[in-house]
Amino acid sequence: MPATPPTTSSMRLATRLHRGSPSRHMFAACSATFWDERQQVRCSSGPTQNLIPPVVVHDRAPSRCEVQTPIDIRYRGFEVRQTPPNSTGFAHLVALKILERFDLSELGYLSADTLHLLVEAKKLAFAVRERYASDPRRRPVPVDELLDERFIDALIARIDRKRAASIDLREAWQAASSVTTARRHAGNTTYFCTIDGEGNAVSAIQSLNNAFGSAVTLGGTGVLLNNRMTCWHLDADHPNALAADTRVRQTMNAPIVLRDGRISTCPICLASRHQ
Repeated sequence: MPATPPTTSSMRLATRLHRGSPSRHMFAACSATFWDERQQVRCSSGPTQNLIPPVVVHDRAPSRCEVQTPIDIRYRGFEVRQTPPNSTGFAHLVALKILERFDLSELGYLSADTLHLLVEAKKLAFAVRERYASDPRRRPVPVDELLDERFIDALIARIDRKRAASIDLREAWQAASSVTTARRHAGNTTYFCTIDGEGNAVSAIQSLNNAFGSAVTLGGTGVLLNNRMTCWHLDADHPNALAADTRVRQTMNAPIVLRDGRISTCPICLASRHQ
């Protein structure tokens, strides 16, 4: 997750990964043709033609990859970098900012007091996520304010060290109604981290959301379409409201931890609703 353009070393790392792939020839062909007009026409045939509404060429034409600057905090001497919105990676940083105020080592590993704080911090972070997570192209996400010490102070003031809080995430945004239902929780997320001998790192995540995603393949490619749009909200005033030409908020985040400017580790990214 570089904050600056890729260096020669990071490009060499990508080349090694590419050369080591048994599907490198397919990758080279797809990278050159996947979004050109002929490929889009081919992908728009078959099952996607029969969708309601159908997926057609111009629906995918505006799609572009983005190189973004990560968001980050300092945590007990480490620099923790996270994926910016429309990812909800900022919720992870909010939870860490809360926990940094407590001496967890003194409370004891996996003690009741430690677990209580971990759970309460996560509840508050998820409430913040529900209130603010959106597509920043449409609605700015005030990441700097959410990670500000004064905001963290206000969250910590809500923690009762002796009692578990009852936080209804629906109340975090005026009981907003979501397309997502409670019946499907099994996720289908793949995360990996690779660090080479020169200290270059790749923290990568990809998800179909639920098992087999939407259960629809893209034309004759065999590529499954995800169903992450089930995470929309139907309240028009909600930050994550269903709207045209808007990206749904998504839980995928690829953290990297540095110390003294060097890669320290890539934390394991939890899957599904636990992100």
